[in-house]
Amino acid sequence: MDLSYALEAEDFLEYQMFQSATSAHLKKRRMMSKVFLSLLYIAIGAYFKFAKDQTSTAVIFLGAGVMWYFLYPAYAKWRYKNHFKRYIKANYHERFGKTSTLSIQSDGIDFNDSTGNGHIKSEALAHLFELKAYYLVTIETGQSLIVPKSAVSDIPAFKKAFLDFGVRYHDEQAWAWS
Repeated sequence: MDLSYALEAEDFLEYQMFQSATSAHLKKRRMMSKVFLSLLYIAIGAYFKFAKDQTSTAVIFLGAGVMWYFLYPAYAKWRYKNHFKRYIKANYHERFGKTSTLSIQSDGIDFNDSTGNGHIKSEALAHLFELKAYYLVTIETGQSLIVPKSAVSDIPAFKKAFLDFGVRYHDEQAWAWS
């Protein structure tokens, strides 16, 4: 099976957001930011209430702590997405619109893009993530190939080829950036 496609900024953005959303390290980091700053604001509020007897200042800090806890997820979503957009523009702009090819062989996959070409042995293929509009083929080294679904003419055969390699399939079509 041979595929030919071109990737744009939106394709790289979807990949970066998915990787961030599924990374245990980044999930923990976002949770720590949410909880730590909320508790810090609440602690400052408690200090002003009990040590300084300044109720109005305490209420402001307590309110800020509660607001931070509930509003931080939306802020983090916006912040990370903008960070990824800047990163992609700076690092991948020369790959936008350039044709990539992927060929599934009996012993692995061959790929060719503007950065070069190569062969990935079937044993090195680790995961196949199916998103709404993409397939992400993850290699054991942590790198991934982004394959738009629009480039795949025979989706069942595409999936079967990777499953035959022993690749772990993950249906993430319900995933959304949050």
